[in-house]
Amino acid sequence: MDYEIFTIFKNYSLEAILIASGSFLLTYLIKIPIKKKTAQLEENKRKMVNVVILFIPLCLSFVFSVLYYGITKNQWVSLLVLDSTLSSWLISLSMYAIVSRIWLVIKGIKSGNLQINPELTKQTISYIKDTLQNLNSENKNETKKLQDIVKELSTQTELRNEIANDTVQINLDKLAEINANLSNLETQKKNAEQKIESNNQAIARYNEKLYIKK
Repeated sequence: MDYEIFTIFKNYSLEAILIASGSFLLTYLIKIPIKKKTAQLEENKRKMVNVVILFIPLCLSFVFSVLYYGITKNQWVSLLVLDSTLSSWLISLSMYAIVSRIWLVIKGIKSGNLQINPELTKQTISYIKDTLQNLNSENKNETKKLQDIVKELSTQTELRNEIANDTVQINLDKLAEINANLSNLETQKKNAEQKIESNNQAIARYNEKLYIKK
């Protein structure tokens, strides 16, 4: 069900959630004038703008993570900062999906103009709701997978550095194996990020199909 998306937050630290909240709120403020200026654009151009907006919280998450861990732990650029950036970005995207859906319903209820699209059949409505549930569940799994990948990347990178710094007896075979693992993990990380982004865009499209204004 839709509420399952809230369980994503259980996988992250309080710091990541706080950074994500700041990124989300600032992105929402930045988005308002952008939306107003692009409201009259063609649909394809508006979609391109929406894709760009998705990356605003990524930049903000990076800046906030650098500042937080730089000031508190003196780690201005490290794997911890990159991990925090990725985690905060994913959380902020989840927040955006949740708030957008809640705001859409509240706005529709207040105005009395929001309703289920009457042109949709019961089977289509059921299909869309099931699809939204599946997309949210899939995003939950992909987010957890992505977090595990980032942690493994950090572990493997530290191990590689240890082996590379051992000038007395360097294990070239082990080093080559770790480099191959890192390459594979980077590919998995990229695929998971793309899947989550694609799912979020699909969720927005299905919500637009499901609800209309009278």
